[in-house]
Order: sequence, then C-alpha cells, then structure tokens
Amino acid sequence: CDFDDSSRLSSWSTSVKRPPGDLLAAPAPMLAEEQLALLHRVIAILRHGEERWYRPVLELCARDEFEPLRPFLAHFLLGFVPGRAAAAELPELSLLLGLLEGLALAPRGAELYLHQCLHTALFLCLSPALGTLGNEGRGVLGTAGARRRAAALLGEVVRRYRD
Repeated sequence: CDFDDSSRLSSWSTSVKRPPGDLLAAPAPMLAEEQLALLHRVIAILRHGEERWYRPVLELCARDEFEPLRPFLAHFLLGFVPGRAAAAELPELSLLLGLLEGLALAPRGAELYLHQCLHTALFLCLSPALGTLGNEGRGVLGTAGARRRAAALLGEVVRRYRD
C-alpha cells in the first residue's frame, strides 16, 4: 500500500466498517493541564538551576499528588542527567539524586519507570565526566560522595525488589 497517495489512504480509512452509533473519540489526555504545567515548572527549575527552589521541588515530588507525573520526570532525568553531569555543582547533584531516590523508592508505581531511574543512577556512579567542569573548590570528595549516594540508591532498589 502506497501511503503517499492521499486519495488511496482516505479511501482505505473510509472503508473501515464500524458498528452503527460507534463514534471515534479522542483519547483522554494523560495529564490534566495543571499537572502538565507543574511538570513544566519542575523541568524549568532543573534546567535553569534555580537553587532556591530545590527543596520545594523535592518536597513536591514526594507528595502523593505527584504520582502521575513521576514517569514523565524519570524520562526527563534519563536524558537530562548525562548532559548535565559534568557541569553540575554539588547542590544540583544532590537535587538530582534526591529526585532519583524519590522516584525509584516511591511507595507505589515505581515499576513503570524504574528502568529509567536505574540507568540514570548507574550513569552517576560510573561516568568519568561527573563534576569535571567548574569544580574549583569542590574537590574530589563531593563527586565521590555523589557516586556513593547513587550506588547506595542502586543497592536499596536491589534490596527492595530482590524477591
């Protein structure tokens, strides 16, 4: 079937028989507008490094109301952390690890996106790029502490899901 020919495609789509009264309806949106706006705000805070918002973001993400947004945040972190790891300062690394901990150790639903959290935490453990840019005055201990924290998260996930 040649789908570049719009007339053939439209004739194919109109030839599908539906029971009488069967209406095609758009699926319900996955997130409400308020949830989507909140997710966008959290992502903006992460992208722009607004340190004064780090604690409120961690508290917000731990709330039950944030549960439907967790898979989307896990997916965002999967792509964001590798690009940010080299330049991240300790407060930002702490925020990213706190978010990963909150996502991976959530009381319900983490199985849906746990693979993304594990990949991101493993990256933080093993990446030679972690903290290589702009680490004047930070020292190796800060980076090593972040690596240990990511490794502890991986260990806790393994303990939680060992059965």
